[in-house]
Amino acid sequence: MNTVAYRLTLWPYGEDHGGTPLRALVSYHRSDPYCVRLTFLSARGGTTVEWQFSRDLLACGLITHAGVGDVRIEPALRDADMELGVTLTLVSDGDSFPLWTPSAPLWRFLRDTYALVPIGAESGRLDIDEAIDRLLGNPGEVTS
Repeated sequence: MNTVAYRLTLWPYGEDHGGTPLRALVSYHRSDPYCVRLTFLSARGGTTVEWQFSRDLLACGLITHAGVGDVRIEPALRDADMELGVTLTLVSDGDSFPLWTPSAPLWRFLRDTYALVPIGAESGRLDIDEAIDRLLGNPGEVTS
């Protein structure tokens, strides 16, 4: 297995705690061991939006407030039924969009990512040459 992926449902979180739920896929790839991807799925199968953040940010955010940039995560109770979850606040162009999701699927997701790449073993999974090629815009080019 090279990938861990879970489907999530996220709800807008704010003063009214209402709104239309969003479907997303949270995924982790062995080849990019520090990165978690949160991909929002279109109801009609069209364009998706992907956010990337560190696995450590997710792990910390399940326990306490974490993040100061474009992605912030913290534990939160849903008022309606006091279900434990997390808010993921996504910030873009100065606007913030807080979303709430149950925390249990994220704990299972993290457990499975740690089984795939244990904490502290991330650097051994990196292909530095490939990463440099991607940064330089030369995917697949062989360097010597």
